[in-house]
Amino acid sequence: MDFQEMNNDILNRLSYLEKQVKNLECQLNVIKKYSTSERLHNYLEKTEKLQKLSKLVTDLSEEKTDSLVDRLQTEDENILINIFGAEAKMSIPKTYQEAKQCSETLDDELSDLEDRIDKEIGKENWDDYFEYEVIEDEIKIKKYIGFNEPSVIVPKKINGVPVICIGVKCFENCEETTSIKLPDSIKTFERWAFHNCGITQILLPSNLEYIGEQAFENSRLSSVEIPDKVSVIGSSAFKDCKFLRKVILSKNLKIIESHAFASTNITHINIPQGVRSIGACPFSDCYDLKHICIPKSVVEFKGSGLRNYGLGSSNSITIYCEPGSAAIKQARENNYKIDKYENYREA
Repeated sequence: MDFQEMNNDILNRLSYLEKQVKNLECQLNVIKKYSTSERLHNYLEKTEKLQKLSKLVTDLSEEKTDSLVDRLQTEDENILINIFGAEAKMSIPKTYQEAKQCSETLDDELSDLEDRIDKEIGKENWDDYFEYEVIEDEIKIKKYIGFNEPSVIVPKKINGVPVICIGVKCFENCEETTSIKLPDSIKTFERWAFHNCGITQILLPSNLEYIGEQAFENSRLSSVEIPDKVSVIGSSAFKDCKFLRKVILSKNLKIIESHAFASTNITHINIPQGVRSIGACPFSDCYDLKHICIPKSVVEFKGSGLRNYGLGSSNSITIYCEPGSAAIKQARENNYKIDKYENYREA
């Protein structure tokens, strides 16, 4: 691994940890309202140390040179000591390998803390917050019945049974709820799960496989990253998310159904290799959309295909595609600009 690759590897690890720390911070703020246990307060105290990582990561995220190691050795020394304790002073990273090990240790610390918090959460009486049903030793959350708190937690287990599904209209019309913490045990979002919900940010579960129709329709998300186990995005799943500007799709996505991202403010979209089918008008009325990258694996465009209703026959959109592909045919039918697939660059 060369110098630049090692630098990027460390930055990617720290960036991931930053997301996890922020997510954990949100989770703990909500737990404060649910529980007053002494152990939980000890976890909160420890988490304050881990949260100092956020500042470190924010600073380092813009570092692109060899100053990264120097930064870890000097001005950020106290942050690392606060996280690991005074004994860490003699082992402040001096090489990239040591810096990588440092980030791995942080990851382990955070993982251990999350496990302890999960156990503490499992002791709560969730019957006051959710209607749910047990189906073959798994739980589907049917309805959130708590107050419209700004932040809500969905537990990993209820009475020892794993939560795997967010049901139909579970968080519909929870307009005052801006953040929802979901466990990685969740595999399915059913239709309208977060319809007209006030969420502005959400970290989707890593084991999520299916996003149902209209799941996030008319929510207030500004960005979303679809986990790599998701293979299907249902029709109108993110339709009318007026604040949605950035979307990163699953690497294992196979199907994008009709109007999936219609009436959003996305400016560009990169369809992953492996997607086979795209439903009718997935990006209709996306007035800011300028760049769409479509691989040759897409062999089916249903209905009106990529027609962008509301814009008419617009040549302001560029389709990045391969010769002989279904995408290049769509581009010509809709009078879109065409460019080579390899020329696409993320905005």
